[in-house]
Amino acid sequence: MPGAPGKPEIMSIHDTSLVLNWTAPTDDGGCKIDGYIVEYCVEGSGIWVRPSTELIPDRDFTVRNLTTGVSYEFRVAAKNRAGPGKFSSTTKPIKAAEPLGKNKFVKLLLAMHSAVLVSEARIKIY
Repeated sequence: MPGAPGKPEIMSIHDTSLVLNWTAPTDDGGCKIDGYIVEYCVEGSGIWVRPSTELIPDRDFTVRNLTTGVSYEFRVAAKNRAGPGKFSSTTKPIKAAEPLGKNKFVKLLLAMHSAVLVSEARIKIY
């Protein structure tokens, strides 16, 4: 069986989905990796859910149908013909949230400091 893949990284976050990416295990168990299993759980619940019944062929995956404002943890296992290997380390809890767009970023800066918008590309903070 293969070793554990690298700990998943969050590539982008949206209100009801996020994109994960991970590295292949350093040990394939002597067989080609057939795909990956992704699991997530609501922070603190200990109940792991597979968002896909199919093996994931690549090292990235979009987890959909998350609940906005809820914190989730994620982990990944590689599978070959011998079976699934150990799961990766679990991510830190991450909250499904609306992405911080340009307008929200400016509002956040204004709430934190006195700021003057010089242009959309530059913001001066005082």
